[in-house]
Amino acid sequence: MSLPAPPRRLAPADAFAFQALRLEAFRTHDREFHSTEADEAAVSLAEHEARLARDFVAGVFDADQLMGAAGLTRFSRAKLRHKAELWGMYVRPAFRSRGAADALLGALLGHAQGLVERVTLVVTSDNLPAVRLYTRWGFEPYGREPRSLMLADGSYVDETLMMKRL
Repeated sequence: MSLPAPPRRLAPADAFAFQALRLEAFRTHDREFHSTEADEAAVSLAEHEARLARDFVAGVFDADQLMGAAGLTRFSRAKLRHKAELWGMYVRPAFRSRGAADALLGALLGHAQGLVERVTLVVTSDNLPAVRLYTRWGFEPYGREPRSLMLADGSYVDETLMMKRL
């Protein structure tokens, strides 16, 4: 089954749905994200509106319900402007295996084309479906940070740094 509609750029008016999606992601996939649900709950709606106005954030929808999102931040400092960072990829379980992650990546990389030379990302090393997705799209690992994240239970998660040249 494919997506009902292609992804679209999220606007400040989508901030409430965007925050709800992120809260779900951090609650249900604690190992895969840098933020916790509590961290996200502390972010104001105005801060999300500003982020959606500033960054390129794509979302996939089922009717009017946000089912997945991912963001791209272009670095603003002069020495870093040739790079952008992909962040926050999450697709609700009901939309997985329907091409949503591929559609989001396509939208983000399409936006980055001509603006930057490379896109970087960080993925938890044991999140094999995500690593396979990024590898399929041409991202290559360039480093690994052992014990990058410390979870509430005291366990650690390694992260892999990946990049794609455009």
